[in-house]
Amino acid sequence: MSGIKSNIEKTLDNAERLNTTLNSFLAIEREYAINRAAELEKSPARNQTLQGVAIAVKDNICTSFSQTSCGSHILGKYRPQYNATAVEKLLNAGAIIIGKTNLDEFAMGSSNENSA
Repeated sequence: MSGIKSNIEKTLDNAERLNTTLNSFLAIEREYAINRAAELEKSPARNQTLQGVAIAVKDNICTSFSQTSCGSHILGKYRPQYNATAVEKLLNAGAIIIGKTNLDEFAMGSSNENSA
């Protein structure tokens, strides 16, 4: 599975470039994602259906490697000590979480007007 790291770096570059305009990410985890990509390149895929696929999760889903603020300044830089079950399943399938996406505060709305 060569090229995973290169693809992730390009994806991260695009996410960072577009985020200055779109503000779609609250956190982009470049170092984590590149390290995970390198790790996946070294190990052979074992029925990993999402091997090397870049995925972003909403900021109300817990990840141990990134802040989880639920789009609220109240939680600030809270970093959980565990991954949500959905995140664990994505990681076990070979996915690479590249960051946390924006949302209305505590996911209570649809306009993102009250977001971090």
